[in-house]
Amino acid sequence: MLGGLLLAILSVGTWFFFRLLDIALLPIATYSGLLLYAVLFFLTGYSLRKKIRFLPLGSSELWLQIHIFSGLFSGVLFGIHLCWHLPRGGFEIALASIYLLTFLSGVVGWVLSRELAKRLTTRGGEVLFEKIPRELYLIREDVKELVQQCANQTNSSAISDFYRNRLRSFFTRPRHVLSHLIQSTRPRSSLLRELNDFQRYVNDFERETLEGIAVAIRRKDSLDYQYALQLALKSWLFVHVPVSCALLIFSTVHMLLVFAFSRGIG
Repeated sequence: MLGGLLLAILSVGTWFFFRLLDIALLPIATYSGLLLYAVLFFLTGYSLRKKIRFLPLGSSELWLQIHIFSGLFSGVLFGIHLCWHLPRGGFEIALASIYLLTFLSGVVGWVLSRELAKRLTTRGGEVLFEKIPRELYLIREDVKELVQQCANQTNSSAISDFYRNRLRSFFTRPRHVLSHLIQSTRPRSSLLRELNDFQRYVNDFERETLEGIAVAIRRKDSLDYQYALQLALKSWLFVHVPVSCALLIFSTVHMLLVFAFSRGIG
């Protein structure tokens, strides 16, 4: 709340300042461009700050808040720099497009970080993303052992056939990523319902095996939930970081070209 108020005050103050420059017939595009470039340079340096944590430069949480604040403020500077008009010229359109992609990917990442981080603690506690494949493997092996023991004990292939036809693909890899992202439990409920219906056609020992498999399905589904949310949190960076670097490069070229032509070079 306080951050939003400060951003609003700073944005209005910045807009008013550049209006005064405009009235004084000063080149607001030049000054706003320099300020915007400085903010973009600072924003790009955030990834470097995360790699030098040994220096006493403040907490990561503080730097993240500054990064978000500066990113949102850059949107105001971007509008002022363009005088709130669409860019003209191939290079300017490309640069503006890269900026908008960087800005929007940052906003998406901010929203994902706020919302998904809260949800990660609601399903069995957060599991490290790198450990999820190992946990999935252990669950799959437990289920395969249950199925094999049941087949040996009952001399029946009913459970084995059900596992092969309906469950093996589920336990092989993370599933239903989109469903987990939208908080849908339909795939899990459907699978458990089918498992429950199948219990009517088996004996007591096989029924116990199916109950054990049902527990494994819930465990696997919780891990899939963790996988889906953490994958989303990681994936947006594969867009945001490269376009941020591209934005800084294009902005540097743009600034050099502007100063070169303003001095009559070329």
